[in-house]
Amino acid sequence: MCYDAVNQILEAREGLFSDWHPPLMAIIWRFTDNIMPGPAGMLFLQLGLVWAGAYLTFHAFFRPYGGRVAALLLGILLFLPPLFGISGAILKDMLMWGGLFTAFGIAGHIKNDNKQNPRLAFRLFALTVLVLWLAILIRHNAFFATIPILSFAIFCLYRQNSVFGLVRSAVSAAALALALFVATGAINNRLADRHTYPWIANASFDIAGVIKRLEDKGRQQAIFDQLASSLNSTGSVEPLLKAYTPMYWREVFRTKPPTLQLPTNSMESQIHGFESLSDLQRQALHTLWIQTILAEPVLWLRHRLAVSKYVLGLVPDNSWSPVMMAKDFPVDFERAYGAPHKQLNCKSCLRPVCPSMLNTGFFNPGLILF
Repeated sequence: MCYDAVNQILEAREGLFSDWHPPLMAIIWRFTDNIMPGPAGMLFLQLGLVWAGAYLTFHAFFRPYGGRVAALLLGILLFLPPLFGISGAILKDMLMWGGLFTAFGIAGHIKNDNKQNPRLAFRLFALTVLVLWLAILIRHNAFFATIPILSFAIFCLYRQNSVFGLVRSAVSAAALALALFVATGAINNRLADRHTYPWIANASFDIAGVIKRLEDKGRQQAIFDQLASSLNSTGSVEPLLKAYTPMYWREVFRTKPPTLQLPTNSMESQIHGFESLSDLQRQALHTLWIQTILAEPVLWLRHRLAVSKYVLGLVPDNSWSPVMMAKDFPVDFERAYGAPHKQLNCKSCLRPVCPSMLNTGFFNPGLILF
């Protein structure tokens, strides 16, 4: 388990859920933890979704082209390092992937023709929508992957081999995905006992990215002053310029002494995020966020493109791996969850080898896109 997972299992056991991570995952974990304490229950759930998706995808898309050869090709896909490397880590990303994979496999069985009962086709479509909604509830940015899968499902349900048919499927899918996304926000808001305002992290990150790329020193300091004021911080813009990296939003809060101060206990065993900020401060930051993007859309886009390179693994000096965690387990987590298990010999042997392998093409997450 990485730090995110430790936070979530603590919330599951306490029965108090924050919206820093999707509350539904902690709620599900509360159930599985009663049956199989620890990470094993969640591991079986997420791997069950992945392999259910593999089975359904095989029968829908691979089996017609030869069972043995096609099975080998699908197996190679599942054991690519970007996928296999994180499949044993407890992550909301894994549950999202399992949900998307399973939904894609279900959609592949929708055959609205004379060979399939129309009621069965519609039920398969409804099940596809429900599983995609689960993926969005587990991780909100599943919204983007939901649109093409929904487009495919709608096309299979109302097959029309024309440009109009493709456009209709795409527009309908986007509208339905947006409805699911909005409903997800409302549901997560109701499920959360603590509201942490995680959007503030993205807002601060975006504003810092624009400040870094501004050439006018006066404007840099002026925008920084507004940003710092909304976060109960003070100081000069210079440490922020040195600390900023598109790799991770928290870097701008890690200057020593801190220029932008994270609220007390914001990232501890009970995540409070930014709930200590007043409504007035949050509103001021939200306004500054929108104004900064509208005033400097090109600089904001450059910032976001730089972030995307890190996310897709296109930057050789960064390879984030949730399965090779550092040895410094947080003390507050250790008190609440227990000391980490002794590292296995296998992991000890892999630790020095993996960093050199991460820069090879096989470990490029962008490989999954193809």
